[in-house]
Amino acid sequence: MKLKKIFLLLGITIGGFLSCTSESVIEESLAGSQEVSILLTSGNVVTKAEEAPSDLEKKINDCHVAIFNAEGARIFSKNFSSMGEPDAKVNGLPAYTLSLGDVRTFGRGVKSISVYVLANAGDYTMFDNCSNYAGYQQNGLVNTSVFSADNLVKTGLMSETLEYSESPVAKEICIPLTQLSARVDFLGVEVEGLSESGNGEWQEAEALVGQQSGWPATYKDKANNEGCENWLTPSGGNGWYNGNRVNRSTKRALLYKQTRTRTISAGAVVSTSSYVGINTKSAVTIYDNTKVENTMTSLTTGATPFTGSFYTYENGVIRLTLGVSIVTSATETQERYCFRISTRENALSLWSQTSEEWSEWESLPSTSGTQKTYTLDLPSSTFVKGNIYQVKGKVNPKFLSEFNWEVIPVPLENISVNPPTFD
Repeated sequence: MKLKKIFLLLGITIGGFLSCTSESVIEESLAGSQEVSILLTSGNVVTKAEEAPSDLEKKINDCHVAIFNAEGARIFSKNFSSMGEPDAKVNGLPAYTLSLGDVRTFGRGVKSISVYVLANAGDYTMFDNCSNYAGYQQNGLVNTSVFSADNLVKTGLMSETLEYSESPVAKEICIPLTQLSARVDFLGVEVEGLSESGNGEWQEAEALVGQQSGWPATYKDKANNEGCENWLTPSGGNGWYNGNRVNRSTKRALLYKQTRTRTISAGAVVSTSSYVGINTKSAVTIYDNTKVENTMTSLTTGATPFTGSFYTYENGVIRLTLGVSIVTSATETQERYCFRISTRENALSLWSQTSEEWSEWESLPSTSGTQKTYTLDLPSSTFVKGNIYQVKGKVNPKFLSEFNWEVIPVPLENISVNPPTFD
């Protein structure tokens, strides 16, 4: 028996992405192999849309596809790289079209096959010498030194029964791809019993940075890169010039700074946050996002700073450490800069200045409030692949030693996968 075309719409799940794939199977009585095509797409089944995985997290950059017969013997495999952007749509969802070339299942009658997909692993040489699914289980692993939202590893497996027919038979297959990592979102620290509604209005001030010592190194470098290496103090404004005299200069770099302050009635400021003990190693033949299945471990040992989110494979032993300033009344100060280049043709010409573009506001370090350090130990059973978790802290300023942590799973649709039992 031969497969002419298979269109697999692979639903990608990070906790609960699931979309059915449309598969058209055409069996022919002619000898030889026939072409197989796969269509990859991702769905989104999540109860809270604002917490759903991002478009980056759904991205497929490369993948490995393998097909096994009822005995678990590999009858086909192919790698895909540089997949680019989706080139099709299925049920309104972007999809990737892949051509597998020729695939043959050998013989007529009812045939069972299993289709395996591993995405975003990059290197698939681990499967080169695998002749069956057991080899995939034994050799398949990923070791991720740095997790990137646009290149998260995903995997899926689906079994199907095909029956010979003289005429084309349309068939639908649903293959959920489970993301092997879990995402952890840090939501900050809540001060119980206090309200931030009493914060004052921002009071702003702007001035030219007229002293060399007031220039951050980043902007000094930008001035040097523009050829302005001489500090001059003419009446037109202190800055860096491309000549050793103002009347010989045709370019200058000026820096402006805005500062704003406001009173804060209450709150918690997280000055430092780091994690250690995330797991960077995982098996790639595990699929169930309702339980921990990974038994491989390679834990990070150095504290890694983070803001917002981080990722880990199952079986991590994670410790979060926060440096927190609890304030009941204080002043918050922020600053930002505007770097501008002025040019002129000669000493008699007027200066022409570039447009005004300000950097983002940054809070200045503050020692106000009570400084405390808190840690949270998360055992290996805490995070399950393909899920999102929210972590936040709660503290009462009257009892600073009693710091409460909350780990909140985001409700997503469960993906139940029953791997085949090969003969």
